[in-house]
Amino acid sequence: MNRVHLFACEKYRPETSSCDPMCSAVVPAGDLPALFRQALQLIDRQLQEEGLNPGRLAEQMHLSRRRLYQVFEAQGETVSRCIQKRRLANIARDLASRRLEHQSITHIAFTWGFSDAAHFSRAFKRQFDLSPRAFRARASNHAVEGTLPGAPLHSPQ
Repeated sequence: MNRVHLFACEKYRPETSSCDPMCSAVVPAGDLPALFRQALQLIDRQLQEEGLNPGRLAEQMHLSRRRLYQVFEAQGETVSRCIQKRRLANIARDLASRRLEHQSITHIAFTWGFSDAAHFSRAFKRQFDLSPRAFRARASNHAVEGTLPGAPLHSPQ
């Protein structure tokens, strides 16, 4: 059976490509849902890094880009869009946080891995049907009610 060793193992030695054969980080290469879950875990750990992209993720998972794209396609998702949606959900949460109301919108966006303010603003509006500024303003109005403006925030799968 063809097996893929994932990034999660502390015992993995890249120089020898070896590990304990019973390692839980080794999954059958055909187990797309398991590979997808592993990819999501790795994405979530690196969301704040600007350099997170499909190529880097594939390399860290010891998969070809093509295989990584197949893993996400089987879940009805693309790698880049998944990364973007997860970043945007975290940004929306931070924009609604009273604790971070002193932080600029751009600073929050850049903290979560965006590097271009205009691109971020367009992506945010497309995701939440509100500009980041309007979202934040509405969030401060909703703070008393304990709700968030715009689309519900949930971890995309």
